[in-house]
This record gives sequence, C-alpha cells and structure tokens, in this order.
Amino acid sequence: MDWKSAPDGEIVCYCRRVTKGQVLQAITVGAGTLKDVMEKTGAGKGRDCAVKNPRKVCCHTDIRRILDLFAEEDTTERKN
Repeated sequence: MDWKSAPDGEIVCYCRRVTKGQVLQAITVGAGTLKDVMEKTGAGKGRDCAVKNPRKVCCHTDIRRILDLFAEEDTTERKN
C-alpha cells in the first residue's frame, strides 16, 4: 500500500475501522509511536486481522509506515 498517496478515508485497521485520516489526526495531536497511535485511535487492538484485512496482516506495519512518512514530511518542511 502506498500510504503517501492513499486518501484519508483509506482503512488502515480493519478490525477497528480506523482510517489513514484518523491515524494522521492522532499524529498531529502528539502520537509519535505505534503505541501512541493505538491508544488514541484504538487501531491495532483487534483480533481478526487474518479475516478482516484483505492482505491478511495486522495493521501495525502500516501504522509504522504512516508514522515514518509523517516524520519524513516534517523533516523536509523544517529544512525548507
């Protein structure tokens, strides 16, 4: 999944129906780690990843990718 170009409504956590936009919102209010995002959104706390997620994987990896993208954008903005 290309999270950089994915729309904000794209589902990240299928168990809890958490979207990319919700993950980004959590990040903008201070969530800087996977654990922080999980606490603020409820993402990653389900048990049906293998059933609900079309890729049959847990969302933790995708949340980390979104966190990394946000950190990269933040660093780029500070350089400009």
